[in-house]
Amino acid sequence: MAKRKKKATKKVQDGQVRGETHGSAVLDDTIVGRCRKQVRAGKTTCAALARRFGVSQSAMYQAVHGYTWQHLDSKVKPVGYSGPYRGSRTPSKA
Repeated sequence: MAKRKKKATKKVQDGQVRGETHGSAVLDDTIVGRCRKQVRAGKTTCAALARRFGVSQSAMYQAVHGYTWQHLDSKVKPVGYSGPYRGSRTPSKA
């Protein structure tokens, strides 16, 4: 597991492009930040934003919920953010 993390970290440091610097990016940092805020406030849905910006519903959902555009997480928390480990659940108290 540690090997994978080292490889991923090295890849980013070696100039892997992220977000709006990627050649085929349709969204940019500002748009993703605004979309996250609007969905969190309940003003709109990911589907409506996807139509507005010309991306798939899946792409918008992933950006808004932090599966992609993770480099923005420190500036604008993704919708449904519950801590540093996505997908982890705390045991329910029965």
